[in-house]
Amino acid sequence: MHFLKIILFFLFSNILFAKISGLVFQDLPTNGKQLNNYGVKESNEKGIANISVTAYPDNLTTTTDENGSWSLNTTQNSRIEFSNFPTYLKESPTNPKNTSIQFIDDNSTNVTFGLHNINDYSNSINPVYVNNLQQNGNHIGSTTQSLQTVHYESTGLNADHNTLLGTPGLGEIPIDTITMEQIGSVWGKAYQKNKKRLFIASMLQRHIGFANTAADIYVIDYSSYNLGTPPSLQTHFSLEGIIPSNGGVPLELGSVNRTLNPDYVLTQDPTLPNIDLNAYAKVGKISYGGIDIDHNNNKLWLINLNQKGIISIDISGDLNASASLKVNQYLIKDLPNQPTCQEGNLRPWAIKIHKDRAYIGTICDAAISGNNNDLSANIISFSLQDPSLGFKTELSFPLNYQRQLKAWQAWEDVFSYPGNQGGRRIHAQPILSDIEFDENANMYIAFIDRYATQVASTNYSAVSGSTEIEKAYNFGEVLKICYTNGNYEKEGTGNCLQSNYNDSNISEFFNDQGGDTNPEASLGSLALLKGKNEILVSLLDPHPESSTGTTDKAYWYTQGVQTLSLDNGSIKNWYANAYTQSQTDGLNGKANGMGDIELITNAAPIEVGNRIWLDANANGIQDANEKGIENININLVCSGNTVATAITDGNGHYIFSNDSSSEAILKTNNSYKYNIPELIEDASNCSIIIPNIIGTNKQTALQNLILTSSGIGQGANKTFNDSNATINGLNAIITIHGSDIPLSGQNNYGFDVGFKPISTYTLGDKVWIDSNRDGIQDANETGYDGVTVSLYN
Repeated sequence: MHFLKIILFFLFSNILFAKISGLVFQDLPTNGKQLNNYGVKESNEKGIANISVTAYPDNLTTTTDENGSWSLNTTQNSRIEFSNFPTYLKESPTNPKNTSIQFIDDNSTNVTFGLHNINDYSNSINPVYVNNLQQNGNHIGSTTQSLQTVHYESTGLNADHNTLLGTPGLGEIPIDTITMEQIGSVWGKAYQKNKKRLFIASMLQRHIGFANTAADIYVIDYSSYNLGTPPSLQTHFSLEGIIPSNGGVPLELGSVNRTLNPDYVLTQDPTLPNIDLNAYAKVGKISYGGIDIDHNNNKLWLINLNQKGIISIDISGDLNASASLKVNQYLIKDLPNQPTCQEGNLRPWAIKIHKDRAYIGTICDAAISGNNNDLSANIISFSLQDPSLGFKTELSFPLNYQRQLKAWQAWEDVFSYPGNQGGRRIHAQPILSDIEFDENANMYIAFIDRYATQVASTNYSAVSGSTEIEKAYNFGEVLKICYTNGNYEKEGTGNCLQSNYNDSNISEFFNDQGGDTNPEASLGSLALLKGKNEILVSLLDPHPESSTGTTDKAYWYTQGVQTLSLDNGSIKNWYANAYTQSQTDGLNGKANGMGDIELITNAAPIEVGNRIWLDANANGIQDANEKGIENININLVCSGNTVATAITDGNGHYIFSNDSSSEAILKTNNSYKYNIPELIEDASNCSIIIPNIIGTNKQTALQNLILTSSGIGQGANKTFNDSNATINGLNAIITIHGSDIPLSGQNNYGFDVGFKPISTYTLGDKVWIDSNRDGIQDANETGYDGVTVSLYN
């Protein structure tokens, strides 16, 4: 009998409580072969942990597990709300059902919700990227192209250049017109997508002049690039002498003596050698290192090499003058838990924003001991919300590991005559120059060869009065750092495996070998499009050995980019920006002659919407069992003009979006309106209007309905489930405030409107002949037929 009771109890429990479940995941732009659909879970997209999930009306709450999964036991249909997102993630675009509030049946088991990082967004699997060339001399009057913007999948040698054998290249020709004279020696780049402008920071490279000073930052306008117009120099500004808003000493980026003294002066003719003596010891120590932009596209972060400081600049507004900028600086030495170097100096360079932290690449230069065994690399991170909390050491490892060729050397500031190869000087000194992350949190790091930056190509040695010509041979590096169980491991340690791409039986993960067989040909910069499963690496002689279909020597003395697989490190593609050994252009031969690689992708779209519903119980809350209203006309009005009109679908959904991609435009229908250029971030000049909710022209779908109360809502996230509109004349209106859509990609699907039934009342009784005139309906008194009764207000 007890056994039967237990069976009945479980059966009854299963009837009462049905499990609902789903997944919260992070959207990626591509799966490597085609664009992913934002808001739809794709096979290469991972779950997100610690997202809050609440089910109403039962008010049940849970959080997603490490795989992004969640489940709840509920007794009825539910309104599901997702909340407590990481600051770097926003609601994904293009799928009207992918919102932070969803209405589901009590047995739903595939309730998904996608979030995305707006800086990862791309609406093309073949976007463009930008790099730059370096040219000898002071650049006065130089018309040589500096910036070069080409498509991701471009291959071959830039057709504006000939090979070593004199045959023309077959690769894409960049349309850029920014010259060496305009921006000079630069390296770090960061693209602000929402304003379509590229920031480029000055960099000290010996023999190569600044266009202005070591402290200058250049702003390049890409707003018309997609229309075939070359990017243009918008402005430049210097941070020298700026007093940080957060206090501390004025900013000093350092300087280099390039006066008319023969030891210091740079030549105007790029083909003529110079000594540039003062620059030799200062390479890697003054001006800027890496730069990056935060996930909200509002702050530019830079490394000040001279003061060993981390600079942030508010770039949310116009850039009229450096004095008007809000600039903070955090000196590494003043922050808790900074790395220490016992036999050398700490040298920062790389900076990368990943999730809600900034990652800094540093090395200990072993300059005091001069012992290579004292060289080490350190990757540290800090909170973007509060850098003063100090650093977390993510990974530290010695740099005396066995390389495929040419071990790392301690930093030297006095020119010596090291060994050479093919008449070129080799004395590779490490600068940890770039960091990238893939969607699995694996890290990839690149190193500049400082010596190749000090010596350059076909120039005098760094000795007073020298007339001896020197040429450097670049030996950089690119490494994989695996993310395993919450920790980082350098390739070749723990579970972070390597491959083998040379004859020396020394393994590395990446085949970063140049076409001239240099096994360490990396020039120190990286770029990665999330989901594509490959990485761009700047490289000396980027053509793979024996792959060109002609004599490999034809492509020697080129500099450009290799595309390397993240599966096995193999070479997938190559593009050479320039032939760099011409006697007429002063480019950098086999030394370090390129800058940082930066992807140029469109800003994530802005979308607003999304639901008009029947508030059956008139409580101003979107209850779980309340349905959407179909066929409601809704206008988006900006600056007084109706720029788009939508009609709600069967679920009451509508969307307005500025997404102009061909994929989005194909999705346009009566309910989902795309390609609306007037919809921009901080769109305080726009409003959403539902016309004719009352009056003689009242919309048919709203007959017997009136606007419900606004701003009520339920629970901790009332704005998720309330009604937003108020009456304005004959219409319902939602005013869009700047804070509602402050960023491109920060979509707002909370512009919901409820309508409630018009309440009905009955009045009436009986008109009768009061025969005895006592005012009481006596049983024998009869009703009076045909009397007209009127109701007045």
